[in-house]
Amino acid sequence: MMQMRRIILFLFLISPLLWIPPLSADVISEKVMVGPFQSRAIWTRVLISQNRPAPVVILIPGSGAHGPEEMMPARITEDGAEHPLFSEIAATFHAAGVHTLAVGKPGVEFFSKWDPTIWFYDRPLYEQLQSINLFLSFSPKWQKKR
Repeated sequence: MMQMRRIILFLFLISPLLWIPPLSADVISEKVMVGPFQSRAIWTRVLISQNRPAPVVILIPGSGAHGPEEMMPARITEDGAEHPLFSEIAATFHAAGVHTLAVGKPGVEFFSKWDPTIWFYDRPLYEQLQSINLFLSFSPKWQKKR
């Protein structure tokens, strides 16, 4: 009897960890340009049934010439298909009622295909980037000083 109570208590305590929210939400996405460098971005707003404010998560790419999709080529994915990494990460936030802004690197265009000759809207801007430029590209405080 004591063993059964322990099992029930254990299941009760971990049950919140086993619940996975559905990865679907009603959203509106639009391609936008932000900041002084006109960085490409994807703004996705979750349609919330109640009239209440919701948080925003800003997704910023890592190394390499990545737009706001953060596309992963098929050769490096487990299933052998291309994946927009930021879209897949953002879906979890959307399911939780959180808006997202996926920002590409300044100078890098929205993804259309794996052709490096069309990856950039301003290649010299991208090539001269420093890490701080990515953050300054959409910082309201910095924009006011200009």
